[in-house]
Amino acid sequence: MKLSVKSRYALYIMLDLAERYATGASVRDVAERQSIPVKYAEKLFGILKRAGLVTVSRGATGGYRLSREPDRIRALDVVRLMEGGNMPCADDCGRADKCRVRILWERLRRAEEQALGVTLADMLYSEL
Repeated sequence: MKLSVKSRYALYIMLDLAERYATGASVRDVAERQSIPVKYAEKLFGILKRAGLVTVSRGATGGYRLSREPDRIRALDVVRLMEGGNMPCADDCGRADKCRVRILWERLRRAEEQALGVTLADMLYSEL
């Protein structure tokens, strides 16, 4: 499975915010630390905010924060948001009842869920 740049950058953003869970961070600071163009980071933060994965507060101590604890946000949540949903499947093609490829799609979906089922906390605190 190949993740798009959009998904990879969104994961970098979320991990950066997970590291700063108590304090949050500005778009500019996250973008700089993660080597993401600021304009692109702003776009991704907007998507993450609309999806309820991050919150924002204004003011001198403001910035973006995760909307919940890092151990309650999965990589799968972020990737599906950025990629527009689940993996492709023939369910909507009108042939699902007789599709011979369906077993492949189902196995790929399960593998995707297992691989991306790790949480932000898992990624931050596990050793390779």
